[in-house]
Amino acid sequence: MSQPRIETDSSFLSFLNPRIYLISILPALALFTPNQAGQGLRLVWATFSLVLLQHGVNLLNDLEDDRRGADDNKSDSWIRHFKNSAILQKHGLAFFFSGIFLGLLCLLHFQNLGVVLWSAPFVWAAWAYNKSDKPISYSRFSEWVTAACYGPGVVVSLALLCNQSLNLRTISLSLAFAALAAAVLLAHQIPQISDDQKVSKQSFALRHGARKSSQAIWILMAGFAFCLFFANSQGAQLLFLIATSAFLYGYRLIQQKSWNPGALLEFGTFAVSLNLLTQIIWKN
Repeated sequence: MSQPRIETDSSFLSFLNPRIYLISILPALALFTPNQAGQGLRLVWATFSLVLLQHGVNLLNDLEDDRRGADDNKSDSWIRHFKNSAILQKHGLAFFFSGIFLGLLCLLHFQNLGVVLWSAPFVWAAWAYNKSDKPISYSRFSEWVTAACYGPGVVVSLALLCNQSLNLRTISLSLAFAALAAAVLLAHQIPQISDDQKVSKQSFALRHGARKSSQAIWILMAGFAFCLFFANSQGAQLLFLIATSAFLYGYRLIQQKSWNPGALLEFGTFAVSLNLLTQIIWKN
């Protein structure tokens, strides 16, 4: 199936959603330590590689959905921009392997190839998510794999690249971004329940329904905020907890509709930025 089913604006900018790439950017911001020299370039380089890889995965995911007929109501599918599955596949593969290539260059430049031993299984999972005979994205493990890749996969790899200790802070941040990634995926699944049902996609939202998925999102976002708070320096923890709780409560009152991926990532950006700000203020 290479032809789009919904007529939409097919320009590149109409499909590009910058907010969705925050899931690849925020871990680096959370790991950034104000007083540690030499980590800025490492984090920027690695994060850019990760964004390329994520974009490749997104393109390949839309390709797989198009092939299986799971994107009838997905107006922002990249197939509607490229209008041809072969071209979409070429772009997806180009971005995916460009991300891997730039990531390896980063590790070579900073003489830290040992990170590959940790990150390789997660890169393979990202590939198998769409390109295996039985794609992970269509299994009941898609949420777990997504959480593992963006949680310990990304966070620990960045920490090792920056020669940071693998301690309780690293574990807390890994759990935080695992929760955020899973919540974003659930928010993405809810509007696609009818399409997923037609192609037997075993998503969490299809198996448990929209209501339970929304409840799970709130639990995951609370876990994200708590783990991020727990990873903060001791003196700033109280300030971060109070500010985050107040914002989350206020946001819930204003946001009468269901969570969407962009809203979740906006809150994640606020929380991570506040986490960094409190550490800078406290240390100064």
